[in-house]
Amino acid sequence: MRYSLITLIGSGLITIAAGCSDTDDGSVPTNDAKAGHSSKAGAAGKGGSGKGGTSGKGGSGATGGASAGKGGSGSGNVGTGGTRPHAGTGGTATDAGASGTDTGAGAGGFSGASDSGGEAGTAGAGGDAGSSSGPACPGGVACGAECIDPSVRTLDQIQLQSGGSIVLNNTQRPGQSFTVGSAGLLAGVELAVSACNGANTTAQIQLELFDEQAASLGHVTLDPTPLRTDCGLDDLVEETVGLGYFDLTPLCLTVEVGTQLTFALSLVGGAPDTCDTGTYQCSSSGAYCFSDNDCGGSYNVGFTNCGGTGCDSTGYAGGEAVLQDVDSGALTPMPSFEVEFKTFVQ
Repeated sequence: MRYSLITLIGSGLITIAAGCSDTDDGSVPTNDAKAGHSSKAGAAGKGGSGKGGTSGKGGSGATGGASAGKGGSGSGNVGTGGTRPHAGTGGTATDAGASGTDTGAGAGGFSGASDSGGEAGTAGAGGDAGSSSGPACPGGVACGAECIDPSVRTLDQIQLQSGGSIVLNNTQRPGQSFTVGSAGLLAGVELAVSACNGANTTAQIQLELFDEQAASLGHVTLDPTPLRTDCGLDDLVEETVGLGYFDLTPLCLTVEVGTQLTFALSLVGGAPDTCDTGTYQCSSSGAYCFSDNDCGGSYNVGFTNCGGTGCDSTGYAGGEAVLQDVDSGALTPMPSFEVEFKTFVQ
């Protein structure tokens, strides 16, 4: 809202007294007559002093009111001295000075809600760190949006015949192919396995899984510490799960009926174990050796020989034993042999 200013102006008035000459007899004065009183010079006109405008009232919005007007300063005209015999004319005062017209700054208006800028907001607190691997699964395994309980499993494939064992060491990697019989998440593989000949149990037993084109699908490891260390093997039992169980749930591998897969075993990690060619003993295990490849100990894995005709008719028809080349990683089938194993899905 804008307020108008009204300024009242006062003016000064100067009155001049006139001088006169007359006789007692009413005769006309002559040159010798008594001089009349000289008129008083008109006093200087009194300058009008303009009344200052009142302070503008501060607007309560975005605009302020008008400010105090400047007072005009009037200057009076100087009166002119009268000549004989008439009195001089008094000077007239000028008008009072006009009120000032400057606009002053009004009182600060209140900030309009929609016009004024708000204060800067404070920085928001950082959010909790998100999980990079899906849902939290205490004691379980996160596979995408699902939380998998590794203890939940159903027996799928099984081959329990075991007439002997095959050696797993740094130069030999046995394995087995199999065909999936139930769709779901591949949960695990169980083998009959034991440490032998002072095996270096600081190493881990690795099980790597391959598809039908021999492409790797991932690997898991087994801590061999709880295993038997006397080369003896405990036969697998259909109803229970033993110490040679490899948990495959971390691979989050979904399988379909009829899918053929292959696993191969190897030794990884562990303390170095070398062969002393002077004593022909391994530095760690003390086992007899000819080269470093003989050291690190060995493990026995349950194994059966089906004979020259193969195992399809007498053993497991869904696959066969394999050997993986240590250098190239190639998988070579052994049709007359089978590894003792069980597979599980969920």
